[in-house]
Amino acid sequence: MNWKTEAKRKGEEAEEEFKKWLDEHKINYLYIKQGIKSFPKSFSKELKRPDFIILLPDAGLIMVDVKRRDIIYKYNDIAVDIPDLIKFDNFQRKFHIPIWYAFSNENLNYEDWFWIPLSDVIRLYKDFKMTSKRIGFTSSKSKKDYYPVKLDNFIKVNKREKLIKIFSKSF
Repeated sequence: MNWKTEAKRKGEEAEEEFKKWLDEHKINYLYIKQGIKSFPKSFSKELKRPDFIILLPDAGLIMVDVKRRDIIYKYNDIAVDIPDLIKFDNFQRKFHIPIWYAFSNENLNYEDWFWIPLSDVIRLYKDFKMTSKRIGFTSSKSKKDYYPVKLDNFIKVNKREKLIKIFSKSF
């Protein structure tokens, strides 16, 4: 199996595990299939849509993009793809719905999820570009540019915990 096929399979596995977590906690959501026929061509170069719309009682909607990512323990960070970051930022500004990332992987048994609002990643990325004069780094596998986000910027939520934890730590 080639690298791209394996990455796609692992990404779909992460989304399935995330759906199980939402279902176990009886959290209302819409899962958005990412097929090219379900998104207007006019948006495809400019915007990217997240995987889930989650309804939070008394709070409203958030969108979540679920990613299967390894933690880079040597540097204590998680890589965020820069092209996706820019397209999600465009989507969030156009639709006025907050976007969050949720990262986990099979090595964590999808027990722990690392959450961060897109707005925090954008702010950190802008600070990074201003201080380092770099755009980011380039993955040797995917060839995509990425920005490494330090783990202490994330809110770690165990699958046995309630989703409200992301808001109690972010405000």
